[in-house]
Amino acid sequence: MFKYLIGITLFILTSNNVLAIECGIKLGGGGANSSVIKLENNRMTRVNDIGGPWNFIRYTYGPCNFELYNEHNFKGRRKASYGSDLGNRNSRSKNESLRVGAIGGKNKNGWKARSLIITPSKRQCQINLRESAKSGFTGPIVTRSQTFHGPARIRNVTGWSYVASVAKNCKYTIYNGNNFSGKSKVVDRPFNPGWRIRSIKIDLANEVVVARRGRPKFQEIKHIKGRCLDISGGINQNETNVQIYQCNNSKSQKWRWTRSGQIKNIMGRCLDIAGIDITNNSNIEIYQCGSSQTQIWENISNNRIRSSTGFCLDIVNGVNANKTNVQLYRCKNTTAQQWR
Repeated sequence: MFKYLIGITLFILTSNNVLAIECGIKLGGGGANSSVIKLENNRMTRVNDIGGPWNFIRYTYGPCNFELYNEHNFKGRRKASYGSDLGNRNSRSKNESLRVGAIGGKNKNGWKARSLIITPSKRQCQINLRESAKSGFTGPIVTRSQTFHGPARIRNVTGWSYVASVAKNCKYTIYNGNNFSGKSKVVDRPFNPGWRIRSIKIDLANEVVVARRGRPKFQEIKHIKGRCLDISGGINQNETNVQIYQCNNSKSQKWRWTRSGQIKNIMGRCLDIAGIDITNNSNIEIYQCGSSQTQIWENISNNRIRSSTGFCLDIVNGVNANKTNVQLYRCKNTTAQQWR
């Protein structure tokens, strides 16, 4: 019995270590460095005041995306997304840095970062972007590259010039616009598009992505079993719960897709993931529309709606009843995740 208990304990500890996601970012400026800001508890981590403010990214690591903003509380006209393995984690030199917001590897025309969101990413796919030496790189950063993990949707990438490598069995679409607009190219190998890469869609190759439904008018989003996506109590406030309810043509059931991938209600708020917990059973709510990746959605095959986090919109236990809760759940081919 004693050996059995030890085995169970070791299994739990080992399982926890395997499941843990290690991500972090270190910033600097003015001859100083921040401490390493880490992903907490495997969940989306928001830091509304990172001190400094900081001019430079010293390094990033781990399967996460890092969104930096030039104002407190994730606001500001300037924002940028970075991936992992940026900079030299093992070096003590303060010169091995990338200026926040600079284009690609160029160490100029940046700005100062004041708030940060760290979002864990799935690790099935990865794409490495680099700065071409021919594109005028002048900064001291050594690696001049970053790796984005997915499936994911990453906006506001800082303009890297070519794809250095990709993982197999995945689909990558690169764009020269910040919000999946402008010139685009689907890539499955190293590639130089001849323009700056500023947003990326990362998909599993075996999932067919359906074109996002353009909605010139606010309409119902109806579950395959007949009830509609609904705001609880019709209350248009941040953190109001989302459910299904008998379709009734009310304001609480009127939605449209924006060009950036948000699902917006007729009263002005967006479909969002509650809190910072990105996993099975994460709750769905409405929240003020912003730039968070938790508000980006995509139609995929079999009439499913997938979040940029990689999970799908789902009704709890597939129960077709008024006030059944809407949640996130691992994407699978069940009627609980089918919408029309």
